[in-house]
Amino acid sequence: MKEHKTLLARAADAVEDRRWTTVLLAILCIGLLGWTFRQAVGGDLFRLQRIVVHGVDAATADQVRAFAAEPEGRYIWRVDVERVARRVRLLPWARAVRVRRQLPDTLVIDVHRDQAVAMAVLRGRLVDVAATGRLVATRVTASPKVLVQGVVNAADMKLAMAARRSFAALRSEEELSEILIHATGVSVFDRAGIEYRLGRSRFDERLRNAERVRAMLKERRVRVDRMLLDDDLHPDRVVVRRGS
Repeated sequence: MKEHKTLLARAADAVEDRRWTTVLLAILCIGLLGWTFRQAVGGDLFRLQRIVVHGVDAATADQVRAFAAEPEGRYIWRVDVERVARRVRLLPWARAVRVRRQLPDTLVIDVHRDQAVAMAVLRGRLVDVAATGRLVATRVTASPKVLVQGVVNAADMKLAMAARRSFAALRSEEELSEILIHATGVSVFDRAGIEYRLGRSRFDERLRNAERVRAMLKERRVRVDRMLLDDDLHPDRVVVRRGS
């Protein structure tokens, strides 16, 4: 007659089976941890293998990688992300640079490119200029963007970009042709060839005055080629030179 195990015996066997299962799982986990440690210390698992760049085209991404100057094969946790970001910011057009590690072997660089809103003549060369006044890149040929002339330093460029913003707040930027820095400040020229001499401050106010005068002269069909708005003693005065 076949002997059947009691409930107590079967429970004891189940406990024993679970114990061996736990032991086997523990051995597997220890082995996996050992393999991971070995790869981390002597293998390529956590060594930098690639740099991924987001926010720019492929050709520009190669330029970003060159400025990142982070050699492949370095342990990913040894990469100084702040130092990499500082190097990438040396690119004249780079803005809002963020660098982060992506385990196990990737460095990710997010970068936004300043867009050119004008071009300037600097030391006999054409350069693209961002809205902040930063130089974006050099140019070989002219573009249809606003031309900035007379700039000799960063303060001049900021002055020119401030005048551009004030003009664009009142009129379409497509109507702006040229910005000129000179001894008395800044002048802007529209596509009709009219010069608005603004001085060095209160561009918004002075251009609003110019717009009122321009509208009045247009109704009277009076042609002008210059408006002088830089009289600090008489801020509301607009001196007009009639065109031929």
